[in-house]
Amino acid sequence: MVEEELLLNENYNFISAYDDIFKEVGAAWGIDWLLLAAIARSESEFKSDAISSSGAVGLMQIMPRVAANMGVEYEELFDAKRNVEVAAELLNTIDRMFRFDKTFDAKERLCFTLAAYNAGYSRIADARRLARYFEDDDSSWEVVASYLEMLCEEEYFELEVVKGGSFYGSDETISYVKKVMRIYNRYQNFYICP
Repeated sequence: MVEEELLLNENYNFISAYDDIFKEVGAAWGIDWLLLAAIARSESEFKSDAISSSGAVGLMQIMPRVAANMGVEYEELFDAKRNVEVAAELLNTIDRMFRFDKTFDAKERLCFTLAAYNAGYSRIADARRLARYFEDDDSSWEVVASYLEMLCEEEYFELEVVKGGSFYGSDETISYVKKVMRIYNRYQNFYICP
């Protein structure tokens, strides 16, 4: 439980053994280090040698094919700092791909970015296009999440606006966004800077 985790860290002075890496990489990429910590907690429970059943690697659970597209070798993903750097670059790339304007709600923006980090940008873009197709609000994560769930139904994934075909991982992605946001909010509320 996250509350128990925080209570174990005397005076809330640290979250993990990787806090210095999260702080350094976060500062370099303009990302709140507490968000990076929340993603690592959710993805790997702070295990730098973690490998998921789908093959995702390290603290931030980077897929090797994504890393390869970024010019990063598989072995590098086991280095905690390099893994967090790749995740930060990926988060920034995803955010840019959405082309949100400066007035876009920051919390919604983060939810979309986390969803794409988990499921891939194209899946979330498909769900947004589907929302627009049905003249719904494609700027609300809650609304778009409902369309993401529809991508497993043939009548929806065969529509011309859907470019990536079917998607059966919506429950995982929606849960992932909720989990990371919950952990991130708790870290923001309870962490006391040393």
